[in-house]
Amino acid sequence: NEKSEKAILANETSALAEKLKSFKGISLFQVDLEKIQRTIESERWVKSVEIYREWPSRLKIVIETYDISLLFWQSDKKIYPILENNKILEPLDVTRAPDRAVTVEKKIFSEAKIREKAIRLLKSLPSKGSFSSSKVSEVGYNSKEGFWTDLLNRDLRVKLGSENFEMKSVRVTQVLDYIENKQIEARVIDA
Repeated sequence: NEKSEKAILANETSALAEKLKSFKGISLFQVDLEKIQRTIESERWVKSVEIYREWPSRLKIVIETYDISLLFWQSDKKIYPILENNKILEPLDVTRAPDRAVTVEKKIFSEAKIREKAIRLLKSLPSKGSFSSSKVSEVGYNSKEGFWTDLLNRDLRVKLGSENFEMKSVRVTQVLDYIENKQIEARVIDA
């Protein structure tokens, strides 16, 4: 998965490498490490950066990136990765998209506050189990009912509203486990 994330950020890392070329050839004693750090930290996809001098003539730069939380599916050819910090990357070709929940809702894509709630919703889901983030195929939103999710390999929609996602996800997990154990068919769960 780390490999695919690096491939997704290939354009961004190339652009950053271009910005950092101006520091090449400067002595380790004279190079402005704070300026390099500010340059790197200004990138929307950079979570943190550490810079080390490696004597006699190199810098080691370690960059931690924000995770991709959600994908906005604009068309058959373009998908926009949405990072956990609520920033949007340049569009990707569909074939390069990582395995994440998607949304086709323009409101989630265009309104930062709604997008932030969608990210919070996905983060609130359990890491394992019947209602984990890996089981969610799509996230949607409408102003009347709030957020909903569709689950992978199931014709089932889960309505989650607009708040208390953690509490609701625990309840939904219990309901999903129950209906699976009892082999009950359900189409909608309203949390």
